[in-house]
Amino acid sequence: MPVQSWLEDYVKRSRYTDARKPPTLDLSKVPIPRIDRCKETSMYQPFCDAVNKSNVCPGFILVDVSKWGKGLTVDKRELDPDLMLFPNEHLKKSKEAAWAYCEVIFELKPFNEDSGFCDEAGKPLEKQEGKSPDTRAQLCDYAANLFSVQQRCFAFIVEVCGEYVRFLRWDRAGCSVAARFNWRKNPGILASFLHRLSKLNARDRGHDTTAIHASPKNFQKLKDAVEDFVGYCQTKGWNAEHVRNTLAADHVPYVVTVGTRKVVINKPFFQAKSVCGRATRVYAAYDLKSKELCALKDAWRTNSVGVQSEEEIYQHLEANGVRWLATTYFVGDVMESGSLVTHKQITHTDTMSSPTFKPWWKKDCNMMRSLVHTRVLQELGLPLQSMANSKEVVSAVRNALECAFEARQKANTCHRDISVGNVLVNKEGEGFLNDWDHGQILTLVKEPHQYCTGTWQFLSVDFLQEPHKPHNIQDDVESSFWVLLYVCLHFIRHNCPTFDLTFFNEQHLRMQDNTDEVHFGGALKVELLLRCTIKNMDWDCVPLKNLLLKFCDLLGQYHAGKAILSFQEVAQASYVKIGNSQEMLGLFKLAMEQEGWLSDDRVDDQIKPKPAKKQERDHRNKAAASQRAEGAESLHSASANPNFQQGGPEPLPLQLPSSPTGWSMPPDTDGLPRPTRRRPTRYDNAREVIHTSRGSSKRSMPIEQPEVDEDKDDDDDEEEPQAGPSNRPAKRARQSKKTKKTKGQPSTGNAAASGSAPRRLGRTSSDVSTGSTSKGRASGRVSRQPSRRSNRLRSQGPG
Repeated sequence: MPVQSWLEDYVKRSRYTDARKPPTLDLSKVPIPRIDRCKETSMYQPFCDAVNKSNVCPGFILVDVSKWGKGLTVDKRELDPDLMLFPNEHLKKSKEAAWAYCEVIFELKPFNEDSGFCDEAGKPLEKQEGKSPDTRAQLCDYAANLFSVQQRCFAFIVEVCGEYVRFLRWDRAGCSVAARFNWRKNPGILASFLHRLSKLNARDRGHDTTAIHASPKNFQKLKDAVEDFVGYCQTKGWNAEHVRNTLAADHVPYVVTVGTRKVVINKPFFQAKSVCGRATRVYAAYDLKSKELCALKDAWRTNSVGVQSEEEIYQHLEANGVRWLATTYFVGDVMESGSLVTHKQITHTDTMSSPTFKPWWKKDCNMMRSLVHTRVLQELGLPLQSMANSKEVVSAVRNALECAFEARQKANTCHRDISVGNVLVNKEGEGFLNDWDHGQILTLVKEPHQYCTGTWQFLSVDFLQEPHKPHNIQDDVESSFWVLLYVCLHFIRHNCPTFDLTFFNEQHLRMQDNTDEVHFGGALKVELLLRCTIKNMDWDCVPLKNLLLKFCDLLGQYHAGKAILSFQEVAQASYVKIGNSQEMLGLFKLAMEQEGWLSDDRVDDQIKPKPAKKQERDHRNKAAASQRAEGAESLHSASANPNFQQGGPEPLPLQLPSSPTGWSMPPDTDGLPRPTRRRPTRYDNAREVIHTSRGSSKRSMPIEQPEVDEDKDDDDDEEEPQAGPSNRPAKRARQSKKTKKTKGQPSTGNAAASGSAPRRLGRTSSDVSTGSTSKGRASGRVSRQPSRRSNRLRSQGPG
């Protein structure tokens, strides 16, 4: 975007701006590392002095904060921005909480090539060369921290790379990037930006005008209410330390207007890490009107036709008498205050996006969506991991499941995002289903949704396999099982603290319609359900284990029937049971009526997260195992089962044991389900390689095999020399001998047919594509990457 157009759109002139006498800014004393042979840090203070002495930004001061250290720590993360622009009156306070009072961030880099963006026509805006990705990641982190600590609708960041300056404007829809300019040759553009910024009011500088800084008196009221709530929870045996942690020194308290109420907030106890998107934040809020501690959810919802707002869904559910909902005091969009015309707070970057915008995951449409600022004020609930025992956890999940059934039966509405964070417990110990922002009133849906909604770890297998399928009650029921299992594995005492939780986060990419790459998963979840691997675990609470096994068994019958033709009748009955409220709620009722529930079996998280390197290694191993499984003969896919309309799981070559409740898989001679044809996958073209051998063609898998030396027929007694410098002449001699064998024979594209050198896995892919080596020898084999030793032997040639 041209820099002048960017300034006119986002930093407009006010009636206080002196347009006849543009401000002057002398930056001649600021060194440039590329020219002056100096470090990046030598630019900081001269740049600040030039801006402050010129008085181009009255009322504000530019400060070098690169050495502030702890003053820049937010949520135990220490970021290192270079320069920050502060209002003069907040400069003394800013050292205690720099992010809370910062207006603009300046990020300086020594070289022109370090910019995170590209200005050349015909090239992508986001550069991928050199340090550009790191620079862009830094800018994203700075913007995310500004939005996290402050109540903002948008924010400005200035990127200075070598001799060039670039302006950025961030909001929840994305970032609007201005074209760069040379600050040595055109310092007036930077001076104009700073001068205009100093004349803007708080709303035009990006602040949310419905939130103001709280007085110490109001902040003390919030502290007292939080302590009272935590003390009450301790008497019940509940853990509410996450509520107490909202009283943090690195955040500044605000008084926020929510409808007709005013609430005091400080630090969110939950917030999304990304700067763009829904950006959900949840606060412990003290209501100055009712004098109660509530929960305030602040988010940005999609502003598009056909998508129901959370306000509409709550009104629809309450009108139809759906139970186990949170007591709600206000739900609605945030209206801009202080302006003559009242309007909603919406994003602006989406309106500036190009019609040809093509993100990597969607090739044929503009995915940048308009968002609207919305808030929900309701009773404060506790998460499942805060409960004192397993029976309270099961009771809360049971209430949430009943709420989902009643919403479907009475209001024809699906929740579509049952997760650990959305099943809460109120002060009376009653569970309820929260966060209906992803909900959908089915009677108002005109077109199927285009996005996979929900929390990935708790999505049903059908949704993980077919992200665009219609949502139904069976998906919500299965999500409740994954929620219950997740909490029980982490926070309910058992004997297997090393249980592998990879199935929660399994995620792969595949092509769809030959144009889009979509995320999919669920194979490991299917394996858990079919094998019922949790039966080998022992929870201290026996009724809890019985409930989990029966629940897992019911889901396993359904998914097994989708994979095996002869097992469809049992699976169809299981599918009906999963969607029957009496069956599922009766399952919970029978479990809760059993004896043996413990009163203190909750523990701290007993499955610690793996180190980052181990997680990456395990992920690679799982991906490799998944590819090998797809290549083997597998179970029948859902596409061959006309009786099922849901997307089936990826076929797995599993040996399925009998179920703990008695049902068993169809027998076969080898103990495996009867293999049938499988659904083609995106790996087929890359996996199947055609080899020519003796005039016929056959398909084979490129499975790693040990080297076979065809010279063994001539000299069986020859011993393979050990690798080392002394054995190189022997290797050269053997290589020469193999070369003589192939001399004068035609090239056929296959090593075995042509009598050439034995198959060596150390050959490069270039040899395969050309069909010959540098000396003209025949080669047509698929091999692994060359080793260092094989490269050295080829470079030396025959001895």
